Amino acid sequence: MRWKSACCLRIRRPTKSDRFWERRLPPDYQDVLSRAVSPLKFKSYEELYTLLCQGILIDGKRKWFSLEEQTGKIRYVISARELYICWSNDEQYFKWKSNMPESRFPEVTELLDVCWLDIVGSIDSCKLSPKTTYGAYLILKFVYNGNYGIDDGLDKQPARISVEVGGTFSSGTAYLRPNRNVHLLRGRLQYLYRMQVLSTNPSESIQQQQEEEEEIKVEEDGSTQRVAKPRVDDDWMEIELGKFFIDGDAGKVEMRLNETGDHWKCGIIIEGIEVRPLD
Repeated sequence: MRWKSACCLRIRRPTKSDRFWERRLPPDYQDVLSRAVSPLKFKSYEELYTLLCQGILIDGKRKWFSLEEQTGKIRYVISARELYICWSNDEQYFKWKSNMPESRFPEVTELLDVCWLDIVGSIDSCKLSPKTTYGAYLILKFVYNGNYGIDDGLDKQPARISVEVGGTFSSGTAYLRPNRNVHLLRGRLQYLYRMQVLSTNPSESIQQQQEEEEEIKVEEDGSTQRVAKPRVDDDWMEIELGKFFIDGDAGKVEMRLNETGDHWKCGIIIEGIEVRPLD
């Protein structure tokens, strides 16, 4: 998808309808407009609201600002250039790619080969909608080449994920790509079911089957092992980094994914981190 921009005109005298739409805009919308990469063209507050729901580039093309259409709550995407990504400026480990048509931003970065993967993003909590629960999501794509799913290292061990705001810290783990051991275990289960019928020692087969089922249950426990999932409104994938609640100005929100196992990882493109309202 290609992202739209527009240019600014003087707004006419507000009508009753305009005042309704103006109240739906965030209190600091004029500050947001001043940070837009391209001035916005609108003739009414309703048009402005619609444009902001579609989203605009701000802060030197390093952030994407938009509103939830139904609620008017604020969401941001922080570009890869605005994140701290360890080794991202070393061409041996990362490659910056320009003008991907499906990206909001002029640049994204591809992980070529790295052992220490550390991605950190932050945003001021006062920039978000108050009294709102937010989710933080790393936006990425997989590079489909001969190594995908074979030795890209993305499922060797789960990454540590965390969100911290106002002294509140939440953490968990997530696989950059679903652990293929799950699929191997399913195949093993099917084999055991078949062997149970032929086995001269059925109790042994049943015990093996139960052990395999427990292992799959641990691997597939979505509450502890998150994985990348397709996004609803674009062509990217996302990994949830955590949830947090905005209750006034609590300083910076810091979001992180860290996978520093002693194996090499490759094969993902990072667009950024999104923070979006969940209520």
